[in-house]
Amino acid sequence: MRGKSLMFQGTGSSVGKSLLCAAVLRIMKQDGYTVAPFKAQNMALNSYATSEGLEMGRAQVTQAEAAMIEPSVKMDAVVIEGAGSPAEINLHDGDIVNMSMAKAADAPVILIGDINPGGVFAALYGTVKLLPEDEQARIKAIVINKFRGDVKILEPGLRMLEEMLNIPIIGVIPWMDIDIEDEDSVTERFDRQAGNGPVQVAVVHLPHISNFTDFNILSIERSVSVRYAKRAADLEGADIILLPGTKNTIEDLNWLKQHGLADEIIRHARRGGIVFGICGGYQMLGERLFDPNHTESRIPEMAGLALLDFDVTFHEAKTTVQSHGS
Repeated sequence: MRGKSLMFQGTGSSVGKSLLCAAVLRIMKQDGYTVAPFKAQNMALNSYATSEGLEMGRAQVTQAEAAMIEPSVKMDAVVIEGAGSPAEINLHDGDIVNMSMAKAADAPVILIGDINPGGVFAALYGTVKLLPEDEQARIKAIVINKFRGDVKILEPGLRMLEEMLNIPIIGVIPWMDIDIEDEDSVTERFDRQAGNGPVQVAVVHLPHISNFTDFNILSIERSVSVRYAKRAADLEGADIILLPGTKNTIEDLNWLKQHGLADEIIRHARRGGIVFGICGGYQMLGERLFDPNHTESRIPEMAGLALLDFDVTFHEAKTTVQSHGS
């Protein structure tokens, strides 16, 4: 017997789809429903290894935790999250994660708009009107997210938009500063320092950075300050340099060399400074990296930073497992 589905889509990325999905999942769980999250396609940079040895986006892991179930890539399609905007007209025919997913699940859609950067009425109206009429009809309600101030000032605009679209606005969600793991690189973390402790930690902001949420825990340590470094000058004064995971190790290693960060990292280590590497960042610390099958990169071979005595060879098959430590 097929369960009912509900889908959240947005006017763009980072409008709050993931968090609102998590909230609704918890509410439905508390109301006695058996619920699970689903996303048809995920371009997330931050992944999670499931107990099956497969990967899924961190946002759906958070949502599974909200629904009080174990994260799995094989979840029931009940509360579904879209990606970006459904009105990217140049990508519409190949879009499998927004309206085509809603049609496949026969799911009503709640459209979310982010009022914080401004232009939310235009974004909502334009998103709806750029869709074919049958897809417009699938949008049953609108939610405005990240509102600051007196909602009464907003109410005339809400009524006008409802009249223009003939779609009810069912909620205005106030701004909440909630520190949950980011799904991708559309985040404010890269542009600000976290913490104000005396220990200065610089995380290298690689072009293909992944799983940077690994470093969120550092920002709550009172003795630590964390910043993201894109230039060699950003590494100056750091006590600890962290090389994060990456979706393309050799290409990002090449970027480090071209922009002078590699030389600065080596100098830092030779002066007795601490350098940590995680996943792809750890692989960069070796003598040489080989990618004979072009698994990740167009570049088949490159010298590493030579701070550790090992070589790396990429294979076509990838193994992901859960691990525990203390």
